[in-house]
Amino acid sequence: MSYLEKETGIKLKVFITSYRLKVIEELLCVMSCNQEKVIAALRGCADVPNQTKPAAKQNGDAMDWDPVKEYLSANLMAALSFFLARLNNEVTNSETKLNILSSLADLCRFLGPGHLSPVKHSLLACLKKSGSLARKSAQYHAVSVNLWEAFVMNISLDDMEVILSQVLVGLSYLVLVDKERILPLFKYLLVQNRTRFKDLRRSEERRVGKECR
Repeated sequence: MSYLEKETGIKLKVFITSYRLKVIEELLCVMSCNQEKVIAALRGCADVPNQTKPAAKQNGDAMDWDPVKEYLSANLMAALSFFLARLNNEVTNSETKLNILSSLADLCRFLGPGHLSPVKHSLLACLKKSGSLARKSAQYHAVSVNLWEAFVMNISLDDMEVILSQVLVGLSYLVLVDKERILPLFKYLLVQNRTRFKDLRRSEERRVGKECR
C-alpha cells in the first residue's frame, strides 16, 4: 500500500477511500498468489480511520469481529460483479481468469458461512462460469474443482438448501474431471445431510446417492 502512495502521489487514506472498490478488486484478483500479503493489505485498508464499525451486541458480549472480513463483506457484491464481467469477457486472458477463480476459492475459505450468505447467488454465478470454462478447456479443470469444493464446504446448510439443485447440476460434470474430490461433495450433501434436504426429489437422490456410497 505504501508503494501505491509513492507511485500515485496520493495520500494512502485518500487513495483507499476514493478508490476503495478498485483497490479491493485488484487485491482479490491476486489473493491466490500471496494470500498473507493480500490480507495484510486489506487489513491496512480496513484500519483506515473513520471506517464504520458495527455496533456492539445488545447482550453486551464481546463481538467476534474481523475488520478485514467486515470490510470485504461491505464491498463483496460489487467485487463479484467485476469478477464475473472479467470471466465473461473474451478479451480477458487465461492467466487472469485462472487467478480470479483460484482467488475466489481462497476467499470462500477465508470468509466462511456468515459472510458468504448474502452473496451466495453472485458466487454461484461465478461458479457456473468456472464450470463453463472447464468444459471448453482442460486448463480450468483443477481450478474449477477447487472452487466448487471451497464453496460447498464453506456455505451454510441453510443457504445450500436454497441453491441445492443448481449446485448438484454444477457438480455433475466435474465428476468426470476429478472423481476423487467431487464424489465426497455429493456424499456430504446427499448422504451425510440427507435429512436436512428432505425435499430433494427421490429420483435425483437415488441416482447420485448410490454413486457416492
